Amino acid sequence: MKNLIQRALVAKRESKYIDFKSRLDFSEPHSWCEIVKDIIAMANSGGGVLVIGLDNKGNPTGFDPAPVLDLDEAVVTDCIEKYTGIQFDAFTISEQTKKGYRLAVIFVEGVSIPIVFIKPGTYAVSDRKQKTAFSAGTVYFRHGAKSEPGNTNDLRKAIERQLETIRKSWLQGGSESPSWKPNLHIPIGG
Repeated sequence: MKNLIQRALVAKRESKYIDFKSRLDFSEPHSWCEIVKDIIAMANSGGGVLVIGLDNKGNPTGFDPAPVLDLDEAVVTDCIEKYTGIQFDAFTISEQTKKGYRLAVIFVEGVSIPIVFIKPGTYAVSDRKQKTAFSAGTVYFRHGAKSEPGNTNDLRKAIERQLETIRKSWLQGGSESPSWKPNLHIPIGG
C-alpha cells in the first residue's frame, strides 16, 4: 500500500493504478457518482490510488482536502452500496503532502469478484439535461487512466488475478485450499 501511494505522489501522469482529481466537492451532484465509479473501477482492476488535489500532470492544485479527509469512510461505503448493493469498505482515506500541499489519498484494495452497478449513477448537469456516470448492469474497470465499462478481456484478467492469488496461497500452504474434495472415483464399465 505505502509503495503505491509513494508512486502516486511522484507520478507525472495517471495510470491504471493511479488517478488524480484536482478537486472534489461533495455538494456538486456529479462528485459522488464519479468518485464511486472510480473506486469501483479500481477495485475491479486489482486496486489503486486516487489522489485528490493534483492536476493531470501530478502537480498540486492548492485544493483544501479537509472535507475529503473529514469524511467518514462509512458514508462512502453507504454510497457505494446504494449503487452496487455491496458494502464495499476495502479502502482507506489518508492525508499526504506534496511540495508542502496537503492532499487526500484514497487507497483502494482489489476485489476477487468484480462489482456490478445495480442502479444508474445519473445526475443533473443543467435544468434539462442529465449525465449518466454508469448504468445498471455495468462492470467498470480501469483502462489506462480512464474508468470505463468492462469487456471480456477485463473479466479474463480479473479471473486470472484471483486464480494467481489462490495458487500463491496453495504454494505457501495457506488456508485458501478448496473446501471441496474432488471425486476421484471413476466408475468403469456398467
